[in-house]
Amino acid sequence: VVSTQSAHYGRAFRPSNLVIAPTTKLGDSIGMKIRIISRDEICRQKDRIFDSVARGYLEGNDGTREPVSINKLGFTTEANLGYVTESNDGAGSTNTKLYGNIHNDGHMILAAINDPNGLYKINVGPMSDPATAAKDPIFYRWHKFIDGIFESHRLHLTPYTVEDLLFD
Repeated sequence: VVSTQSAHYGRAFRPSNLVIAPTTKLGDSIGMKIRIISRDEICRQKDRIFDSVARGYLEGNDGTREPVSINKLGFTTEANLGYVTESNDGAGSTNTKLYGNIHNDGHMILAAINDPNGLYKINVGPMSDPATAAKDPIFYRWHKFIDGIFESHRLHLTPYTVEDLLFD
């Protein structure tokens, strides 16, 4: 549970036992594009990611199959850049429509849990900002879930051989 001290930083506190609303409205009047995130769609995206890891490939926008790599999974799950830049060596999200933006959307849903549709104009919690997210205890539970995606990938990898581990 986040203490009321969070409110001192301009962030809303979160009472105990809140549940994620069926939909969360993101965006505000200062130029952010407003969009709706569905709890059910986030669950479907999670299932698609875990299914893809188990199959060993991510499905591209054009239906192509790209082998799961730690970098591709990272761009698809964590940052989900959705575009190619020089800094990521041409690796963007594999398929934003299929896999969504689960890491960042999860942060925002949890940040807005007090007032998911903006009805009461309650400030979002610290999970909305990378500078303050780690001050919210839910941050660590959320990242444990995200780490579980990567652990699932790790468990599908071929184990190292003794020769792989030798320094010659």
